[in-house]
Amino acid sequence: TDQGYEGKPDYEFRNIYLSSKHGECCQIWIDKPESGWVSLHAADVETRQDEELRQDWRVPTSELKNALEAAITFVQSWFER
Repeated sequence: TDQGYEGKPDYEFRNIYLSSKHGECCQIWIDKPESGWVSLHAADVETRQDEELRQDWRVPTSELKNALEAAITFVQSWFER
């Protein structure tokens, strides 16, 4: 769990970093669930030619595993562009 995301010191989230064979790095993070829903986000950290990547998902907490798999697949596909 990380804290202090985007200037919100009481904000908690879970995150992972994925790296490509070209040295690019993307982050996937999961917000704290609220009212049975959870938000996931994927974004670039370091890319070739400063390209930007951003995708967001909002799913029922029961679908978190599938959404996380989709986010990982999305980032891995982007690495292969």
